[in-house]
Amino acid sequence: MIGQVKTIRAYQYFNMNWWYGGVPIVKNYETAEEAKVPRNTEEEVKQFVYDEIDEAISLLKSEPSARDYIAKGTALAVKMRSALYYGDYERAKEASKAIMDLNIYKLEPEYANLFLVEG
Repeated sequence: MIGQVKTIRAYQYFNMNWWYGGVPIVKNYETAEEAKVPRNTEEEVKQFVYDEIDEAISLLKSEPSARDYIAKGTALAVKMRSALYYGDYERAKEASKAIMDLNIYKLEPEYANLFLVEG
């Protein structure tokens, strides 16, 4: 469960950083006054996303245990997408290779099936 939440959080921070620039990295706070934190730099948020997604990948199963659960392939896809957007092509290449190495995901051989239930 923690790996799934970390994946979602990394994806959300990636989106906010991409669209709005540096955003505050929110942690656990006891009071509202403690929560008044300044914006982090874009580089700090990018590093947070990278660290968070790497930690999530290590916690996730290769295949989802049930429908609507996040598995390792999803976290690797978030890692790949964020790396592509940030221009870190070597990191994106490693993540895409790791997805292929899972041997879970296959391309649909029949294009028309993509629009049908069985596809």
